[in-house]
Amino acid sequence: MPMFIANMPTGLAEACYFYENSGIYFRDGMGLNDLKKFAVHEVIHHIQEVKNEKNELVQMGLSNYKNGKGTCIALNEAAVQIVSSCVLETKLETVKYYGIEFSTISPDCYPLICNLLSQMCYIVGEDLLYDSVFYSTDKFKNKFIELCGKNSFNIIKKNREYFEVIKNEWKLEAKQEDEKYFYFVNEADDERAQSFDSCTKSWADDC
Repeated sequence: MPMFIANMPTGLAEACYFYENSGIYFRDGMGLNDLKKFAVHEVIHHIQEVKNEKNELVQMGLSNYKNGKGTCIALNEAAVQIVSSCVLETKLETVKYYGIEFSTISPDCYPLICNLLSQMCYIVGEDLLYDSVFYSTDKFKNKFIELCGKNSFNIIKKNREYFEVIKNEWKLEAKQEDEKYFYFVNEADDERAQSFDSCTKSWADDC
């Protein structure tokens, strides 16, 4: 698996998995302790990757790309972060964001959505989450729909206010306000997705 040190655009990410060359890019100047933390997350993305015969991404964990655009990307990021935190033996912490106090296994990265997904796991079971994360299946999603209804799942997947929270969490992590480098997805966000892809390809080609 190729790994690179890159001059990442401000606010993009500390590390990024780029499916077109199956490579992992780390921000130049990152310390070894941070590199280990982000490497676990990105290696899981590599394991998740499912491509078709045209080398096009069709599935990555809980995310589906079969219709030309990604769905459930934020949920998959949370799922990978939960698994990464377990691998790194991160302890559950109580945090406060947006005036809400809650417990999360990932206090510094996607804390709120990780809490939400943990609650979904309580209903569905962690075994199905791990199956969907590592084998890119729909078992976790399908079981949640079976137990709670498709409408409940769609509310989580599509609600704009929910994705605004996710976007704000990413801003908090990067400590930047320039929205063009932040990627959050619902069915109305194709333009942002294309902007992110163009940006990613640009700095990946320069490495």
